[in-house]
Amino acid sequence: MRGMDMLFLIALVAVFTNGIVLGSRSMDDREIKRQLKLLNKPAVKTIKSEDGDIVDCVDIYKQPSLDHPLLKNHTIQMRPSIIPKGIASKSTSKLAQQGWLKSGNCPEGTIPIRRTLKSDLVRAMSVSTMAPLTSDGASSVQQAVWAELTQPNKTTYFAGVKAHINLWNVHVDPEDQYTSSSIYVANKDHDNFINAGWHVFPKFNGDNKTRFFIYWTADGNRNTVCYNHVCKGFVQVDNTIMLGAELYPVSKYNGDQYEVRLTLNLDHEIQSWWLQYGEKLVGYWPLSLFPNFRASLVQWSGQVFKSSAGHPTITQMGSGHFPNEGLYKAAYFANAKVRVREEDYYEIGDAKTHAPKPWCYDIGRIEDGNRFLYGGPGVGPNCA
Repeated sequence: MRGMDMLFLIALVAVFTNGIVLGSRSMDDREIKRQLKLLNKPAVKTIKSEDGDIVDCVDIYKQPSLDHPLLKNHTIQMRPSIIPKGIASKSTSKLAQQGWLKSGNCPEGTIPIRRTLKSDLVRAMSVSTMAPLTSDGASSVQQAVWAELTQPNKTTYFAGVKAHINLWNVHVDPEDQYTSSSIYVANKDHDNFINAGWHVFPKFNGDNKTRFFIYWTADGNRNTVCYNHVCKGFVQVDNTIMLGAELYPVSKYNGDQYEVRLTLNLDHEIQSWWLQYGEKLVGYWPLSLFPNFRASLVQWSGQVFKSSAGHPTITQMGSGHFPNEGLYKAAYFANAKVRVREEDYYEIGDAKTHAPKPWCYDIGRIEDGNRFLYGGPGVGPNCA
């Protein structure tokens, strides 16, 4: 996960053609208008969500990703060639909803895209001054900490990863912090990877809400730093799931649990990585986007980030409680499974846990083998 520690912040300054980094320059009003026109495609229908989002229902054949040079003549695949067994799993928790759907829905033949506003670009410029972390996950001005379960594959390549991730809403400083939980699949060098999950990231989203996200890169975050629909590449086919949507309700400490159920699944026949959200086939990344994507490892992880060492504000991970407090109190990944080549999904085996600062954030397995608890309050030496 070391290659991912800064990925969200880099993503904020990705422009919108093929993911080329803008850097920390300012834009005048004319340039802002030009960028917004590039980002926001004409809508078949617009929904003003009660949670504050503006949702544009964009013709599926006019979605931003199809402007990518590698996808100019791309034929949209509406579903994968095969859905392996083992993706569906029972759960005692409830599936979270997307907030914008309380205000309307997108017609068939369109996809929902959260509209980018001028304020979003202004925030992106202010975040672009935060330099990437060093390879060991820290620098003189930044800290990123994670608690993760990693399963490397030394004999073949992975073809899928899945998990149920319970949702939480914890406070993070709006200026320079985030907290996230996600599944992740990568090649051995971490320069081709995809991940999906939830986060609380005020600097990107403009609020402290728990939101769904995806992220990918094809070159280790050097030029392609792609978050949701910010840069072109992810081909969406579902009209009910929005990237970047608010998720609700969130779990309560020792109470009702709500979760997202996510799968990243490789379709060998049509050469694409598919994203599944519950039973919904959201869309896919064509393998033509990636020069060297043979998935050597998968991860399930919580992460936190703060921009300066010694920052006085505590950054919570997961529920903000340690794994030893137990199920429904700490955050969890459940039904964690993997897939290899053409096989069906199976429970994780020799995965290894890693928490570099267990006094801040920790991780622990529980009885059934494919579920683990993680997180913490971020209180203690070298946590703040």
